[in-house]
Amino acid sequence: MKRKVLVIGDSYMNLQMSVPGAAKSLGTVYGDKYAFHPCGSSAVSAVTAAKSGADCAFCTRLGDDSNGDKLFNYYKSCGIDTTFIKKLPNVQTGLEFTAYDKLNSLSYVTKGANVYLSKADIDDAFSSCPDVMLISHDYIALSDANKDIPSLYNDADESDFRPVVQPQTARPENLALYAINKALERGIEMIVEYTDTTSMLPLDKVDHIKMIVISDEMLKKVTGTAPMSIEKTLSALLSFSSKIHAKYYIIQKGNDKSFIYDGIHFEIAQAPAVIKALSHQDNQTMNATYTGAMIAEYLSSKDILRACKYAQVVSLMTRAPQGNFQHVPNRSQVYKFLEENNLSLDTI
Repeated sequence: MKRKVLVIGDSYMNLQMSVPGAAKSLGTVYGDKYAFHPCGSSAVSAVTAAKSGADCAFCTRLGDDSNGDKLFNYYKSCGIDTTFIKKLPNVQTGLEFTAYDKLNSLSYVTKGANVYLSKADIDDAFSSCPDVMLISHDYIALSDANKDIPSLYNDADESDFRPVVQPQTARPENLALYAINKALERGIEMIVEYTDTTSMLPLDKVDHIKMIVISDEMLKKVTGTAPMSIEKTLSALLSFSSKIHAKYYIIQKGNDKSFIYDGIHFEIAQAPAVIKALSHQDNQTMNATYTGAMIAEYLSSKDILRACKYAQVVSLMTRAPQGNFQHVPNRSQVYKFLEENNLSLDTI
C-alpha cells in the first residue's frame, strides 16, 4: 500500500497576461496574449506529487463558481484525493493576476475562499491517515471568517505530545501551526519548504521533521554564509541544522543541482546538460514542482538521492513548454524522456 502525503494550503486560478512594461502601474498598457492556469504553492506540490504517482490528499477551499469547478475537476484528473477540497456557496475562488514581460512580472492576489480554511477542515483532512505532511510556504492564517473555531488544543492529549506554541506577534494565528501540532500528536513525519513564510513558524521546537527543502539564496539569508562551495555549504548547514533539526536538508542550488545533507554525510545531484537545456535561461531557481516530485519519488523508492534527481528532471521539464504547472509531466512521461535521451535516474 502506498504511503499517503497530506498537503494543506491555498489554491488559486491564475490569469497570466503578457504585457510589455509589466512593472508599470499607471495608465493602460495593452498585452498580446493571456491564459488561465491553476496556481498556488500547495496546489503545485499536490498536483506534482499526484502526477508523479503519490497517494496525495489536498485540503483547500474553493468557491462554488466556474473557477472553482475548473480547479476541482483539474485536481481530480491529476489523481489527487479531492475528499477534503470543499466548495463554498456565495464565495469566490481565489484569484491571482500576473502581468509579465521578458524582464519583469507583477502579481495581484485575492485569497477568496482560501480565507475560510479552518481548523475543522484540517481535522477532517487528518482523517485520511497520512504518513507524511507537507508544510508548504503558503501563509494560511485564521481570518475574521474563522472566529468561532474551537481552541487549538481542545482535543489534544497532552500526555502524548508537547504542543508547539506560536510566539506572540501581531500576525493572526497560523493554521500551519495547528496542522503541525496535529501531526505531532499523531507522530506523522513532516516535510518543510523553508521560506520567508515558514521561517515565521517555531520550527526549532518541532520534532519529526523528515526533510527541509531550502534554496541556496534562503540559506544565505538565514545563516549569512553564501553556499558557493562545498565547504561554504557545509558551514552554512552546520549553523542552520544546529537550530532546526531534520533527517535530511536539501539545498536547491540554482535550477539544476541539489545538495543533500543528513547531519554527517552529503551527496550532490547534478542534472545533465541535456536536461538543463530544457529550462528557460532566465530561470535561475528550481520550479515550484520540485518538492511534490521529490516527495513522490522518495515515498516510492526511499532513496533521497534518487528522489532529488527525479525532482530536478520534473522541475526542468515543467519549464520547457511555458513554465506553468499544467505542463507538469506525469511519471511515465519523465521516464520516457530519460529513455529517449539514454539516461536513467541511476546514472544521472
